[in-house]
Amino acid sequence: MNKVFKVGVTFILLMVTVLLVTGCNEKEITITFDSTGGSDIEVMTVKTEEDLVKPIDPTKEGYTFKAWYLDESLSEIYLFEAKPKDNITLYAKWDINRYTMSFETNGGNPMDSIIGDYNQEITNVNDPVKEGYSFIGWYSDIDLTNAYTISTMPSKDITLYAKWAINSYTISFQSNGGSGVVDIKVPFGSMIIAPNNPVKENYLFMGWYEDINLTNEFVFTTMPSSDITLYAKWEEDPKGLIFLEDTEGFIVTGYNGKNVDVVIPSIFKSKPVIGISDSAFSNRNDIISIYVPSSVKTIGNKAFNNLTSLTTFTVEEKSQLTSIGDDAFNNAKSLVSFTLPRSVTTIGVRAFQDTLALSSFIFESDSQLEFINDDMFNNAQSLTSITLPVGITSIGNQAFQYAMKLESINIPNTVKSLGDRSFYEANSLISITFEDNSQLTSIGNYAFLSAYLLPSIVIPRSVETMGMRVFYFDRSLTIYAEIESKPEGWSIDWNPSNRPVIWGYTK
Repeated sequence: MNKVFKVGVTFILLMVTVLLVTGCNEKEITITFDSTGGSDIEVMTVKTEEDLVKPIDPTKEGYTFKAWYLDESLSEIYLFEAKPKDNITLYAKWDINRYTMSFETNGGNPMDSIIGDYNQEITNVNDPVKEGYSFIGWYSDIDLTNAYTISTMPSKDITLYAKWAINSYTISFQSNGGSGVVDIKVPFGSMIIAPNNPVKENYLFMGWYEDINLTNEFVFTTMPSSDITLYAKWEEDPKGLIFLEDTEGFIVTGYNGKNVDVVIPSIFKSKPVIGISDSAFSNRNDIISIYVPSSVKTIGNKAFNNLTSLTTFTVEEKSQLTSIGDDAFNNAKSLVSFTLPRSVTTIGVRAFQDTLALSSFIFESDSQLEFINDDMFNNAQSLTSITLPVGITSIGNQAFQYAMKLESINIPNTVKSLGDRSFYEANSLISITFEDNSQLTSIGNYAFLSAYLLPSIVIPRSVETMGMRVFYFDRSLTIYAEIESKPEGWSIDWNPSNRPVIWGYTK
């Protein structure tokens, strides 16, 4: 029993000795970290029995951490796979980062981005340009509150924003002999209010031009991006004529002059005068004569209405006039003669109504007129004769009503219809002739009523319709009808005065 006890005690003492010896032999190893400019890493103490744990990577502005090295020259990498036998110092290796500097020019010219290493010096960055603006500088925020000076590449990608100040520019005026005009200074792109026009005796202001040769007219819209001088253009005063610009030229819209002899120019502000608008000269009872250039293409409604003193109206040769509006010369009761340009294709209703003194109306040869409109010569009491052009297709209602001095009329064979009262009370008529091969199909009501002096008339075979009382009160008339008997389309009282009728007449 004592022997066993002694053995056990001996074993216990032996184990205690081993543990003491082992504990006395355990070693601590120190790892020091040199982050070469990066963030600090605490010294690591590792005991023999402890696991080796790699510390968190250091950080360094503008760089990316690569690894730890055993030597300062960074030639031998340390991977934390085996514990060192002795204390060591590890050295951090870094790669420098590359960043991009971008530019938002806010309406200026585009600029290429710059790519460079962190802290790299940036030089030769040209300022952007923007029409009408001055460059203030670069800002790091879109709200343009933080100014930024470009020197070296920062430690991150960055977008810089341009800030601008709007420029103001001056418009100076060279009035070329006219009254002075004060300069205008306005910010770029702002609306420009045109100054009051200068004045120059016996001249009409034609506008402001960008060049001294007066070829490029300036339009007052918004301020350009430079100081400019504008030059006044003048033309001799058109003596009261008022113009409105059209896409093709100018239209006369009124007259406030005092000259009773009006000459309309063919050119105004370097563009053709192409028309006379509605009522342009209406009710000017002092005007005696009017000259119209060949450039005029249209005469509007009532353009010369009620010009009671107008005696002479002249249209320049080779006229381009195509249309005359309704009532254009209505009540121009002193107008003596009129020559219609061949180019005219349409004349409105009542165009020459109540032209009491009109004794001569001439259609130029090869007239393009399409029809004699309603009331065209109604009450033209002095008209003695007229030669209608070939090509017209109709004579409208009351066209020659009360043309009481009209003695003869030749109806071209192209005319297909005579309107109601077309020659009503034209009581001086002694000759009405329908050309051979007439296409006339209808004669309206009262067409020749009260043609007291008319001795005879030949009705073409082509007439299918005859209105009522066509020859009423024609007390001297003998009617010759080429057709053999009264057609069904003729009114029952087409000849209420029972004038003699010769049916089946042949020439």
